[in-house]
Amino acid sequence: MNTMKAGSRMINIWDLQEKMEAAEKKIVILGVTPLGDDFDWERFADNVSPKIANGSLELRVFRESDNFIYGKSLISENKEISGDIKSYSFTQLMYAYNAAIQELRKNIYKNCCENNRLRKEELERSRKFYRSNFSVRTMCLDIPIPSIYIDGEYYITMSLTKFFSNDRLYEHIDCENLWYDAYLKYFDAYLNNDSCSKKYSATARYSDEGHDDEILELYDVDRVARGLYPRDCFYSTINSQLVIWDFVFSRNGKLLLHKRKWNAKDNVGMWDKSVGGHVDYSQDFDSTDAATRELIEELFTDEGVFQTHGAGINFHKENINAFIFLGDWNDAQRYDAPFKEIQDHPKQWYYFRLPKSTSIRRQSNRIMPPIFKDSNGMVIDAYDFKSYFTNDQLLKLVKSGNLGKFNGLDDEQIMSKLEATDIMELLDQVRIINGEADLSEIVQPYGLTVSEDQEKELNVISDIYFFIADLSFNELTLKDLHNSEFLLLDIEEIKEMQKKGYRLSPDMQAMLSNSTGLRDSIERCVDFLRRMDKKSRR
Repeated sequence: MNTMKAGSRMINIWDLQEKMEAAEKKIVILGVTPLGDDFDWERFADNVSPKIANGSLELRVFRESDNFIYGKSLISENKEISGDIKSYSFTQLMYAYNAAIQELRKNIYKNCCENNRLRKEELERSRKFYRSNFSVRTMCLDIPIPSIYIDGEYYITMSLTKFFSNDRLYEHIDCENLWYDAYLKYFDAYLNNDSCSKKYSATARYSDEGHDDEILELYDVDRVARGLYPRDCFYSTINSQLVIWDFVFSRNGKLLLHKRKWNAKDNVGMWDKSVGGHVDYSQDFDSTDAATRELIEELFTDEGVFQTHGAGINFHKENINAFIFLGDWNDAQRYDAPFKEIQDHPKQWYYFRLPKSTSIRRQSNRIMPPIFKDSNGMVIDAYDFKSYFTNDQLLKLVKSGNLGKFNGLDDEQIMSKLEATDIMELLDQVRIINGEADLSEIVQPYGLTVSEDQEKELNVISDIYFFIADLSFNELTLKDLHNSEFLLLDIEEIKEMQKKGYRLSPDMQAMLSNSTGLRDSIERCVDFLRRMDKKSRR
């Protein structure tokens, strides 16, 4: 059946699906909601998977954002306004929308990455093509014209008020269409320009592949929330994300430094503030909630495990109120008063927030993770990183790198526990053991090259919190909990670290230089704690 008659460019959903399944080179879907619940995602996945697996077909899907669908639901939930056959709430729209995409991802993943009919070499090749030729991303910009691209042809629809109705049609547009040139610019701007398609959309992965990209709340220069966008769109813009910086002090005024792990998104391997993180719109009422949540996640759970399907939980996770909030830090007016309670209860955590008027707005420099390449100059995907080393090389690397998580394990247990991020961290450990040797020298024997220190600027508004730890808190307590490195140091000792060449994060460098105005507040806090500590020892 073909509805495209002479003089007509309209095509229904079922004929459109046949054209998509017959595609030979490339399909791009911009907006999945108009395809509705009649589109057979399972059949579509079964028909395109073999072509994705052999590398002949590229499939890119850009789905609508939750915000966009919520806006549409304000119309669709009232059929008298929408003119549709029934009302669709936001929950109903999201259920149909998510079910369709999950069905697509699940079946393509299964056909390309878990196909038992393929030989091992074929399966590895199929998995690589799956990662390079198939993606589902969430477009955080509005999608004014839902579109389908099929091997050089364009199809558009106008999903104005109706959703999932039986009379949905797509129009094939070509150079005879009045809006053709404007449409091509729209399609090119949205999808062919990396500074738009990748910057304002977030990777949405099947569950077995790992976590989706972070979606964060964007703030304008007046600290007004303006919507939800992917993490990458905050680099090199005037807009900011709201973050917290936690500075944890011991009772005698030492400051906790935390070495960023190799699964961090930036500044990996650098000594950083005690805790840092963004305010999560889905969990945090304000930055005070974020300050305690991030402290628990980064100090009292194994961050590596936490980022991959859950983590061990200690008592702080179950009792977030174990941290007592004493309000805004204002040493000029409150002076010693708030510290009386701290002094009387040495087995308790307390914390302050610097007044919001002193929040730090700055371009926070970020050193991006190193990029490893093989002997052909191809970037190595994290999934494939282990395959570039023999088992003997990996075991030698583990034993020379001395990562605590492998202590007491036999060779077989080491290999089963070893992850890609572990290998990156081990390479860095070997670099440190060899007197801070260049990482490129360390990876050269394995036939790899590496480029480091690619810098981006991230706009942030930082709310600052001072945490006063309980008396028993020390860096060894943290090392027992997970495999990160921590140091409790005086400010002068931190400055000495910097002079000796230890890699401090750009945020810590800014703090030491007082370009943020934060060092003065920290030194006053340290002075209070030292005086309090002396009194308690008398």
